[in-house]
Amino acid sequence: MVSAPNAEACGACGAALFDRFMPPVYFWSLLSILWFLAIAFTASIRREKIEGVPSVIAAFCLVIVLFIIGIMYMGPAILLLLLIPCITATSKVFFLSKEKESRQRLTKDIKIIGACGIIAMVGLGAYSVYLRSSRTESDYILKWENTYSGKQALKNLKMLGAEAVNDFRAIVQRGGSTAVVIAAEGLAEVGDPESDVPLLLNALTSIRSIGSSTKSAKVEKALRTLSGIELPEGTATNIWRKEWQKTLQKSNLETEK
Repeated sequence: MVSAPNAEACGACGAALFDRFMPPVYFWSLLSILWFLAIAFTASIRREKIEGVPSVIAAFCLVIVLFIIGIMYMGPAILLLLLIPCITATSKVFFLSKEKESRQRLTKDIKIIGACGIIAMVGLGAYSVYLRSSRTESDYILKWENTYSGKQALKNLKMLGAEAVNDFRAIVQRGGSTAVVIAAEGLAEVGDPESDVPLLLNALTSIRSIGSSTKSAKVEKALRTLSGIELPEGTATNIWRKEWQKTLQKSNLETEK
């Protein structure tokens, strides 16, 4: 399927950059928000004040402001600032001396919330390591193909040559039109005609369906290179398929001889 949004936001670029090193980016943001609001809500319930943590209403407002700034400019990494008061408050309660009863209840609550937050953070950190080691380059590109980081990763992929053939195939099958064109050009250089010409034919059909003549021309050029078939630009896809079938049959006959 070939589809791609035209607009690209700075916030998305920030998210892509952060996700490069600490995926999944939105889970880290969610952990920061929930942990921060949980502490603020608990302090309000206990009618106590925690240094560095605002009232629950102010906490909600702060989260909203940071969220908007993240979307518009910096990405979700800015929400990680909320972890600072969370970790600070959690660290302090484990070293507090005995206090009045109401404060002791708050201390117990913050210990429980903090323990849950730390466990979640460790678990998420382990999951980040797993994702970074297991996901392919095409997985990252397909997720962030309309951001600067995604586009740069795709350019770097072309420099790998034959090592990137499986990534090229994945992008041709599931990427947006711009990414598909670049991956198609990569397949033209290192792909296997029998396996990859059908992929390029499907990509050509999809790109033509969105009316991009420039991009379809580039995919056709990749088809000529990979298949060895010379057809004029704008040739119908069904004719391409017929010519490719003839080429395969001819190749099989020569092999049998």
